[in-house]
Amino acid sequence: MRSYDNLICPRCGCKLSRNGGSLYCFFKHCYDIASSGYVNLVLSGSKTQLNSGDNKDMMLARRRTMDRGYYEALANKIVEIIADYSHDDILDIGCGEGYITGEIARAYESANVRGADLSKSAILLADKRYKNASFIVGNSASLPILEKSVDVGVAVFTPTYFAELERVVKRGGIFIKVNPAPEHLLDVKELLYEDTYLNEEEIVECGGFELIARYKLDDTFTACGDEIKDLLQMTPYYYHTPKESIERVSAMDKVTTRLSYDIKVYKRNEA
Repeated sequence: MRSYDNLICPRCGCKLSRNGGSLYCFFKHCYDIASSGYVNLVLSGSKTQLNSGDNKDMMLARRRTMDRGYYEALANKIVEIIADYSHDDILDIGCGEGYITGEIARAYESANVRGADLSKSAILLADKRYKNASFIVGNSASLPILEKSVDVGVAVFTPTYFAELERVVKRGGIFIKVNPAPEHLLDVKELLYEDTYLNEEEIVECGGFELIARYKLDDTFTACGDEIKDLLQMTPYYYHTPKESIERVSAMDKVTTRLSYDIKVYKRNEA
């Protein structure tokens, strides 16, 4: 469901309240709600806005790939994990074009499910499709979210700032962090590069959280014809690989690759 509760002003940190088509804080800082429903809570002219996340072409390629089932197994696993915990308020951080957010909202219709991303292009796509969730343009390093208001935080392949999570997640709430496991997209890398490498495990300082569960999820994905370019374009490899290699792999009839996820569940300390 759409909700503008538990949002704060990125300028002063005061809670935002809705008045008509806008959100206002105590000091009358104003943020308009777009006609489609999302709200932009990144300050105009800020460095984060000027460097505002993934571009539109990357997001469209990701949308088409998600529609072919790329994240289906992962979304199902996240939904399954959430079921074991209190989940009245769920925040998907770095939500991209909204697929995971939308699947969570579909599974938990009575929850306040919200997606946040620094990319306005991503939020526009998410907001137009997933009407059962709320979306904000927001910076994950400084979330425009009221402290201790989130039951479940989710972050898939996106930088994590545990100090911010400690601020916004309720005591006893959880945070689900998804990173690429070592073999994720290894087959694609073997096609693109002569020398390949396994993904390294991310080491984090999790602050006021305790790691309570960990899962390894494996899947496969097959792209054919024009779908291969979409698969490449939604990854960072597309932008850091020689053009000749991208064109060679894009011209293949079929590419099948491993999808491998490292899923960690953290619990916010009660103290």
